[in-house]
Amino acid sequence: MSLRRWDFSSELAELAALKENAYGQSVLEKKEKMPQIESRARDIHNKILLGLCKYQDKAKEDKLLVQKTKNDLDEHLNKILRLDEELRNLKEKTEGYYTNVVSAEENFVLSDRIRQNVENAIADCDKHVKEIEEMKKTNDFIVADWEKKISSKSFTQWSDGDIGLLLESIQMKDWFGPFIESGINQSTIDSIHEADLQTLTNSNNQKMTFGESRYLCLTIKNIKNYGSLPILFEDEHFHEENAQYWTQQTVQNHFLQNELFEVSHIVEKLKINGLVLLSLTPDDISAMKIDNLGEKGKFRSTVEKLKKFVFEPLAND
Repeated sequence: MSLRRWDFSSELAELAALKENAYGQSVLEKKEKMPQIESRARDIHNKILLGLCKYQDKAKEDKLLVQKTKNDLDEHLNKILRLDEELRNLKEKTEGYYTNVVSAEENFVLSDRIRQNVENAIADCDKHVKEIEEMKKTNDFIVADWEKKISSKSFTQWSDGDIGLLLESIQMKDWFGPFIESGINQSTIDSIHEADLQTLTNSNNQKMTFGESRYLCLTIKNIKNYGSLPILFEDEHFHEENAQYWTQQTVQNHFLQNELFEVSHIVEKLKINGLVLLSLTPDDISAMKIDNLGEKGKFRSTVEKLKKFVFEPLAND
């Protein structure tokens, strides 16, 4: 699978031409044509920003596709194991009827058919492995391209457009307007506190939730320390070692499956994803309005258990 790279060479060339044209004009001509030149420059700038946003969306789609293909691969591997077990059972059965030539021949034909199925399944798995490798290369290229354009900059070099692209990439684009109105810019974004963020109100007259403010602060910290965005994806099988990558929906479903219904409702209300879940402290959980004390205790122990699954292997490495 391949991804067509966005080419902005023509837009950049036009911007250079506009700049050169502006320098070549008289003062009067510059005054008359400058609004037109500035308007066109803004259009080109917005077009490039839109292309970068589409790049990020494609990266997310490829990540989900890689995960889906991995699940398909696991399913095919399980199919191979089942077919191999059937083959062994068939061989044991044919040994019991060895003296019966006709029966042995029939079982031999059946054995060949199963063997052929195994070979076909192996070939299918090889095909999926190649597809996963191609998608991984594509996804690595997109992430590297994002890091080159945005995250490799220091925050003081970010523009308002870069901040908007960051919010878009973590599904928080509705907060771009409140950010700008509240004076949050490249010089203040990395020092903003969760409590301050929770005072913001978006166009739907909604306050930023605890989960959103914590996730944004963790994302900024991740970019600052590692130069990359955190990754989230759906995990239908709730692999506990992947808890830090769970989406909000996966976290909700995990607690629903464990019959912690009030906790699941709190997760939805506060918009808590896997990254935020593993950042919770005992004080954070105590501050949550969970009336069912039994559920609150299970919630606290579940968070600690997930932290051990995720962080202890990393500490041992």
